[in-house]
Amino acid sequence: MSKIKILVDDREQHSNLLVILEQNCNVESHITRLKTGDYLVDDWLLIERKHICDLVESLVSGRLFSQASRLAKSGYKTAILIEGQAHQIANYKIHRHAILGALVTLTLVYGISILRSSTADESVSLMVFAANQHAKSFKEPLARYGRRPKSEKGKQLFILQGLPNVGPVLARRLLAHFGSVKNVLCADIEQLSAVKGMGDGKAKKIVSLIS
Repeated sequence: MSKIKILVDDREQHSNLLVILEQNCNVESHITRLKTGDYLVDDWLLIERKHICDLVESLVSGRLFSQASRLAKSGYKTAILIEGQAHQIANYKIHRHAILGALVTLTLVYGISILRSSTADESVSLMVFAANQHAKSFKEPLARYGRRPKSEKGKQLFILQGLPNVGPVLARRLLAHFGSVKNVLCADIEQLSAVKGMGDGKAKKIVSLIS
């Protein structure tokens, strides 16, 4: 079984989580400078790790959504990992609804998954679980559920949504930009990246899958 490869941003190198990663025999970790995020798991999942106190502070200062915007544009599957326990923010003067509203915005507007852990050990476990589930998805055929489209354009969009990280909106943009499914499949990374919402990460995964 191959090891899980996790790139760690060098600004996290003094974190207790890095020590736990290095002690995990199933993980191969490397310190580097990431453009955004703190951990890149198997060149697929980009994680911004935030202690629950830092989450509140970044929400109050406005940093949270600028970070979320950079994550969303990275081209990777993204997640914000919130570590810690609720009682640790009991003294912060922020309404619970503000935090709930922020979580809704992160998930539904920016498309970023929210992961929760109590400790650094749990954080590492979540990374390992995520990597294993992702690897498993490539070994088992994935059924495509839902209504099968009957129109020509509907069928084209259905095909494009089978590409990595391509949802309904991006499928429509790809079809409008390239004019046909064939042209999308023949496009190179640079051409795909020119489509709004694509990014180099998604483009590379699509070209890699097709080729």
